[in-house]
Amino acid sequence: MKPILLIISFFIIDNAFSQNFELDRYYLVDTIMQKNKVKTSTYKDASFTHLNTVSEYDSLGREILWYYTNGDTKNFSKYLVHKDTIIQVQYSTKGGIEKSPRQINKYVYNRKGFITFYASCRESSIGKKTEADFVTFDYEKSNKLASVLYYSTYNYPFAVNVNFPIVDTLFKLTNVESFFYNNLSQIIAKKQMIGKKDERYIDSFFYDKKKRLIKEVRFQKEGFLGEMRQSNIFFINEYVYTDSSVIATTILQFDDAFGKTNRNVERQYEIMKDAKGLINYTYSTKDNIKTLSGIHEYSFY
Repeated sequence: MKPILLIISFFIIDNAFSQNFELDRYYLVDTIMQKNKVKTSTYKDASFTHLNTVSEYDSLGREILWYYTNGDTKNFSKYLVHKDTIIQVQYSTKGGIEKSPRQINKYVYNRKGFITFYASCRESSIGKKTEADFVTFDYEKSNKLASVLYYSTYNYPFAVNVNFPIVDTLFKLTNVESFFYNNLSQIIAKKQMIGKKDERYIDSFFYDKKKRLIKEVRFQKEGFLGEMRQSNIFFINEYVYTDSSVIATTILQFDDAFGKTNRNVERQYEIMKDAKGLINYTYSTKDNIKTLSGIHEYSFY
């Protein structure tokens, strides 16, 4: 799994049409890397050198290679096009020996460039099984995302290859999300539409006058935190912006079995970026003490 500091660049959000951060994982092109013509991004962890990583991008801003610098495993992505579908083939090499593809992802975008369909087939971590899922995206006439439907199966009777089929009857609908907007076309709410009513989540999004995301809150009336069932659960992310950084704070609030309200700051990060939007440094704060977490370095085309 990649270090969390490598994948939280979505905190730096300053666009009005903010559905992009909600769907970031379904878009292959990293627009910041593309705009800056980044070839490689190196992350150096300030405390644990075994977490140092390198990511390499093609000229379109798509990641084509990722690996830990002290390991002998390298993770590659190869991209194919078949009709209206972009196929991402993910495979690894260990000691220079190529392994069979471990995951295949398929993406379909509409003429406006928005994702409409995603499918994935991958090796299961349990036994020699294959897992698969697919996601459909529905849009309003104005191209605002209206809903997302998620389907999955943990026992798919097909091998992991580029030709894996989508057999609807083998999948189970696992989640449905509906989206709501303000007059500026910013997402202000995302609601889970299936499952036990008291356990469904509602995400709320708040923005400043510069149209930047400053707070997101997930609320569940009931749910489990670890093995304990709690109530009035709030997962809160708050963002404070400066001229060159954003400070992200994660807070967990809930009522325990005795009716006591608990509120804990889970973690706080500060992300420093340059004028072109590239992350240079990341810091963590604990007990009001800020320490360097990592350094990002780049090479360019």
